Amino acid sequence: MLYQIIVKVESEAIYHQPYKLEIDNFILGVMLSPDKVVEELSIALRVKNYQDFLPQVSSDIESQITRIDMRDSPLCFLLVDLAQHIEALGSFWFGIKKIYWESPKRAWIAESFEEQEALEFSTHDFQQESHENKCYREMSPGMLASLVQNRLLHQHLVLPMSFYREACNDFSSGRYTSSFINFYFYLDDLYGQGKTKNKEVEKLFKSSEHIRKAIEQTIELYQNVGDSENLDQLKKFLDMEKREFNVDGIIELIVQVRGNLSHFSQKSSKKKGHPLNQREFRSMAYLINSICIHTFIELTTGEMPK
Repeated sequence: MLYQIIVKVESEAIYHQPYKLEIDNFILGVMLSPDKVVEELSIALRVKNYQDFLPQVSSDIESQITRIDMRDSPLCFLLVDLAQHIEALGSFWFGIKKIYWESPKRAWIAESFEEQEALEFSTHDFQQESHENKCYREMSPGMLASLVQNRLLHQHLVLPMSFYREACNDFSSGRYTSSFINFYFYLDDLYGQGKTKNKEVEKLFKSSEHIRKAIEQTIELYQNVGDSENLDQLKKFLDMEKREFNVDGIIELIVQVRGNLSHFSQKSSKKKGHPLNQREFRSMAYLINSICIHTFIELTTGEMPK
């Protein structure tokens, strides 16, 4: 039985025809666009004990709920790891810009009648999308007019809000470490007073009425809407950095994570961001986004940072 993932590829790599390649127990397939540009890559592995990894279906008679457990994660991680390797080194050799390994199409492929029978009652072709939901907002004539009329009042917000805009774009694209940094620059510009040392920035942020209120509102939001995922991830980051779950602790965490993301070494014991673990920093980007939103609501009235 073959287990396969198919990933979209953004690249400047070309070839005159699609092809398949068997190497080191992997079966690779290269698919091309009409212009002969590489646009998809399939990576497959032959699995002898496939029964241990096929989806498992169970039903609860009382609730009449059917549950499907996807048990292919170890295989998927193995193939994604190879996709990441090809993406990283292929950036030089093949002009690969991006392999979308975050949302691979996963499939089981039977190679015999017996294996085909095993797949008949299983989900064997599936894909988990990885993207952020869009939130559309109305651009009314009155709101646009207000934006123009208050341009002098809000002139000092143009640069920090440009960082905010970039941060939102990064967040939507799954570049969560870049998103965090750009949200941080928004706060740094408005409330950091040009200080560069962590302790000095922490002191200023802790003394900021806007930031403290924004963090309190964010914690309240997490708890009121039952946002357990982001709340749990926040607490994990606080534990890693040995910070308390309160306003001061969250400020210290934000400043520390910014420092951690400014340097990189595989030998570091700190949690570092890199192109392959962006998802792990989503909760931090989400947190600081909320803080920026709540501070901007105060500033849009014409009030200066305080």
